[in-house]
Amino acid sequence: MTFRFSLWLRVVTLLGVAQLALGVWLEQYGRFPATTNVVRAALTPGDPELTAHMALAVVLLIVAFVIAVAAFSRDAPPRLRWYVLAGLVALFGAYEAGILLIESDFSSSRDTLAMALAWLVAMACFGIGQSRRVLAPAPPAEPPVPDTAAGPAA
Repeated sequence: MTFRFSLWLRVVTLLGVAQLALGVWLEQYGRFPATTNVVRAALTPGDPELTAHMALAVVLLIVAFVIAVAAFSRDAPPRLRWYVLAGLVALFGAYEAGILLIESDFSSSRDTLAMALAWLVAMACFGIGQSRRVLAPAPPAEPPVPDTAAGPAA
């Protein structure tokens, strides 16, 4: 059974787009709980969109982690490994910025910007990882050409 990197990269990209849509909706229309506790913010019944946004962030991290583990443990193209790893690190950055946003009582525009920029980097990495050039296997190494200019070997 082979791991379908192109399929899973598309899945993580679609989850990322859904995450963006929820985040933009929350920024414009969401009601944020008056708490700086991350667990309370996730479980507050007043705004299910915030709970969905946070749950989707965790799912996104898990899927990206699975892709990264598969990329480093299977016969994945070497270029893909680094794009996936960079995307995973950027998603962790976006997740941490979201945690900091909650802890600032949803008032820090700096954390909102950091979360959006980290998400953008992650989606760029996963998007580039889907290209045929990155997913193509590395070309075989060419055999060395003997140097005939020095003359025959003695």
